[in-house]
Amino acid sequence: MPTPSIDVAQQLAQMRRDYGVGLRQELAELSTWAQTAASRCDSASEWQAVRDRVHKIAGGSSTFGFIEVGQSCRVCERELDGILGGRAPAVYDGIIERLAALPELLAGAEVGPDGEYEVVESLGGAAGDVEEPLIYVLEDEPETGAHLSQILESFDYRVRLFDDSRALRATCRTQRPDALILDLHFTGADDIGGLEVGESIQAGMDKPLPMFASEQSTDFETQLRAVRAGVVGFLAQPLDPIRVTALLESHMRAHRAAPLRVLMVDDDKAMLDYHRLVLESAGFTVKTLSEPDDTLAVMEHFNPDVLVLDVRMPRCSGPELAQMVRYQPRWLQVPIMYLSAIEDANAQLEAMTKAGDDFLIKPITPNAFVASVQARARRARELSAALSRDSLTGLLKHADIKERMATALAQARRRDEPIAVVMLDIDFFKRVNDTYGHLVGDEVIRALANLLRRRLRVSDLLGRYGGEEFVVALPDCGEAKAVEIIDELRESFSQFQFSAGSESFTSSFSAGVKMPGADEDIQAVIAAADERLYAAKRAGRNCVVGHG
Repeated sequence: MPTPSIDVAQQLAQMRRDYGVGLRQELAELSTWAQTAASRCDSASEWQAVRDRVHKIAGGSSTFGFIEVGQSCRVCERELDGILGGRAPAVYDGIIERLAALPELLAGAEVGPDGEYEVVESLGGAAGDVEEPLIYVLEDEPETGAHLSQILESFDYRVRLFDDSRALRATCRTQRPDALILDLHFTGADDIGGLEVGESIQAGMDKPLPMFASEQSTDFETQLRAVRAGVVGFLAQPLDPIRVTALLESHMRAHRAAPLRVLMVDDDKAMLDYHRLVLESAGFTVKTLSEPDDTLAVMEHFNPDVLVLDVRMPRCSGPELAQMVRYQPRWLQVPIMYLSAIEDANAQLEAMTKAGDDFLIKPITPNAFVASVQARARRARELSAALSRDSLTGLLKHADIKERMATALAQARRRDEPIAVVMLDIDFFKRVNDTYGHLVGDEVIRALANLLRRRLRVSDLLGRYGGEEFVVALPDCGEAKAVEIIDELRESFSQFQFSAGSESFTSSFSAGVKMPGADEDIQAVIAAADERLYAAKRAGRNCVVGHG
């Protein structure tokens, strides 16, 4: 597996050194207590405190590579669990002996950067604005290549056109594209066909590269070979701009996806810092809490894709906190993962039956931790998208976009930042449906949705409000700038050529832009933007109206 950057590896090594310093002091205290006071101790509460300490050390020391210390503490924990739970006689001699010997186990372990810290590759999808996807096109027909490049650039894809397979292969080795479009019937100077070029490029990649073929083939063997080469779609000829971008967008949405969000709650700050660094180095956005009190409040504004909880915490156990989270209907679908040093299968099962979805045992390798959290978070996000997004456009549905916009409005007011709300409506859409049919009408709707998604920021909110009507929220954007942005989109959309059989036509939209008033809720702002939308309709359509 790939290793992290030198900076991350150095941070992890420094964490281990820092943890080792604190661990040495902790073990010395336990050893001294074992040699001086333990034999006279018959207080269950005092032994419970010792049990809590060795539980915490067992997870942390093993994670940072102090394996023998972790193993010895686990034995102490299991024996104390039996005694305190009434399942074993109150005989502490073996436990006292192990506690007294703990510093000797640490003496043989260097408090330094031994061991390797593996972290999976970045998940993709960066916070804020990201560079637009880079597409390489292999095409030996200059006219077709230029036409395809023009289509892609009109949707803000970055495009590099190649008519030489060797130059393409060399460029892929130095700069990986986000996708590759191959002429299926390309024949270069070296007599290598398009699919062979793709296979050669794919063989040199550390992970599969999405590839598209610019011509369809009905031959079974060719299609099978295309599948094995990593071709995920075919661009039908003649090239239709709307269908081309719809196909690309369906496979490239992950490029603009916001990072997966993880909220971790653990009373061990060293463990929080360690696992946060591991996740952040893999591309997650992470928040951590060492006290459970603020969990629900943080979830409200952070909106995590997954919640990771320690099981045994002093004031509130992980399963207790999980059940409090499940009291809230909004969080019934968020995955809850327990991360604990508990090895007892019965204890794990009990925790899982109390609102949990997965149980990870400390120590866990960075690869396994990232892969487990990633799988849960992605599935949760996919499920949420399936429930909250419109099937035709992939944009948020009516109720969901209103809820997100209400949250964005409240956040903008707390930060004293502007936010613009926009209502858009496709002009004469009924005429499109009546003239060309509903399938063509759907293409017009999908084209506008793709344009909005491609040209607006990741932080902007987009939704299909109903039928041919869309709503947009632009955080940290004043009204004049919002009008300018939407008007540029209007101009671009009006230039799209749609086809229906042998006929072609253009479409347009009208829009109204509104900034929230001091006392307006989101419903009132949407209604005011809608009024300005209808003012744009009355003004002749194909325009944007801002200031009333």
